[in-house]
Amino acid sequence: MSIGYGRTRKIAVIVLLVSSCVVENALGQDAPAPANTKSDPQPQHPKNCRFRQLRFSPDGKYILAQHASGIAVLTVQPLSVLFSRYAENVSSAGFTPDSEQVWFVSRPAHVVAPQIAFAGSSAYVERWNIASATRIDMKETRLRKCESSGLSPDTRVLGCVDTAGTLRIIDVDSGDTIFEKRNFGSIGVRGAADLNFSPDGRYLAAVPKHAEGAPLAWDLRAKEQVKLAGRLRKLETGYHIAFVAPDQVMISSTWLGTTTVNATLVEFPSGKVLSKTKLPPGQLFRAADPAFVLIRPFGWRVRDSEPVPRSSAVEFRTGQVIMSDAEALDVFGDHFIIELPDGKLGLCERGKGVQATVAIDGR
Repeated sequence: MSIGYGRTRKIAVIVLLVSSCVVENALGQDAPAPANTKSDPQPQHPKNCRFRQLRFSPDGKYILAQHASGIAVLTVQPLSVLFSRYAENVSSAGFTPDSEQVWFVSRPAHVVAPQIAFAGSSAYVERWNIASATRIDMKETRLRKCESSGLSPDTRVLGCVDTAGTLRIIDVDSGDTIFEKRNFGSIGVRGAADLNFSPDGRYLAAVPKHAEGAPLAWDLRAKEQVKLAGRLRKLETGYHIAFVAPDQVMISSTWLGTTTVNATLVEFPSGKVLSKTKLPPGQLFRAADPAFVLIRPFGWRVRDSEPVPRSSAVEFRTGQVIMSDAEALDVFGDHFIIELPDGKLGLCERGKGVQATVAIDGR
């Protein structure tokens, strides 16, 4: 397989093929386009693309596997399931910054008849202690009023933009509004915003998704608005950001029909440009390893590409790309975790392929 990403920069690719991780050679600027050798469609495995998120803990010792019916927490060495928790309609999950707890948000179904049920309007956030595999607490949140939302890594703060375009920062424990900004973004779809928390949980950066408007940042420790400067002062429509470290943000864009987009790594909150690079187009997400950025979905915006839930992790300083044909992927150091075509999770070592696999029972 040969994959090229434009003529301005070499990008090496680690490609997931069937059930192995294979390192492809870096392609030069004159690399030929991939040959079209498409065969008849193959039947999809029913378990594939089951996981919505795979995430290494900040210390790299654990892995969180999130799917619609709950979560599982795994140890990395050896790769094994530590505990799992069934829950209905899990929408998001994560580790606390100290790697000692895991949390998730679920919406229990509301039953209106013996055979009729739909996702409830109330959302609950649960926190679990990893060492003891016990639940610490469970709280109802105000997510039902949010068009766009995000929880801080310690689950103490909720960022919410409602359908009227009002941005609120809410204390989850008390339900009190810490900060409010009306008319967040001047035009476009109200309530559509990217809400990004820094890995240490100190900052919240909010960017209107389909509107002209200045980003807004809040210091959760100092409980005050942060003045953004430089490249962060104003973003054009179509640009989005992702924290890659507590004090660094990647800015990128999504353009139809392109194979690469310009991206900029900047210091937060000064906006000082640290480096510029080329990235494949797609929505940015933070990876566990600060040298990488996750892109989901990957490749489907490029002409003639298949609309699969492909994801990628890009080491932005070297241009190396780790790809998976499933939705979930994460990387930490020399290891990355992916979902294999048979539905198992595979722990891969860069350059050496799959090192261990594990199956997670579903309900």
